[in-house]
Amino acid sequence: MTKLSLWSCALVLALGSGCVARSRQATSVPASSQQTYAVGYADDVAARSRKLRERQEKARDLFKDFSTYPDAVKKADPALVLEIINRADSAGQSSAYVARAQESSSVSAFFAEERTPISQKVAGAARSPDSKVDMSGNVSAVLKKSIDERIDKRQRARSDAHLLIERHRTTLGADTAKLEKQADDIAMASYVIYVELPEERARLERLVDEAGAVAETNARSVTEERAIAEKGKGEEKKAAEARIAEIKKGQDKVESTLTEARTALEAFDKQYPEIRKDYEAALGKLREAFQPKTK
Repeated sequence: MTKLSLWSCALVLALGSGCVARSRQATSVPASSQQTYAVGYADDVAARSRKLRERQEKARDLFKDFSTYPDAVKKADPALVLEIINRADSAGQSSAYVARAQESSSVSAFFAEERTPISQKVAGAARSPDSKVDMSGNVSAVLKKSIDERIDKRQRARSDAHLLIERHRTTLGADTAKLEKQADDIAMASYVIYVELPEERARLERLVDEAGAVAETNARSVTEERAIAEKGKGEEKKAAEARIAEIKKGQDKVESTLTEARTALEAFDKQYPEIRKDYEAALGKLREAFQPKTK
């Protein structure tokens, strides 16, 4: 085979493998072109703005008590505690921990939104046919507690800090439960600060950038719904008119929620470096407390 033929074969193979690689990549189109998304866009922006602020507060709550940790576990081997601290901080940034935390966040958000109907369904199924007692409140509380407990257990399964605690459970004795809670907080603080907060900021910024496309979608949707309302009768006409009202109501809220989002982004950019610096300082002092004492 000539050099030219070999080169041609290599080129064909390279191009072919490139096409295959591209064909395996996940693809999606912006949701801003969808009426079902655009109608609730303002509420999504407002929710993301709130979440960005709330998670910043959560981050500070997670590490504000680091200074009290050493006194809580005085009997434990300092070298072991230091290793637990280091592994917890590292775990919070690991891909497995991050995936599990994101999964848990989705589960919690889903249950928060659907808690009432789910609880009512479960309570109804558990109630005897001749009973008129409403058990949905009790069922709701039990479901919430059970889900939270399972979320905590599944999150710990993605942290080597908890593996280390498990290995030394007998030795640690009464300090075990305290160290488990401390490892939880350190890992979660690490995750929130280094992973979740930057990702939440990026999500909010992408939402803000969709405002123009969403406005176009809402305008198009109103035109489509009006055409249905003009031709339709009865329930079909009423439904189209209701959708028009919903679209307009959502679009009317966009400007105020965008202002709120931009304010949240500006505040984040000012506060985030300080939050990260404060976490690293608090973690550094915590590590120092368990370092070998020099004579």
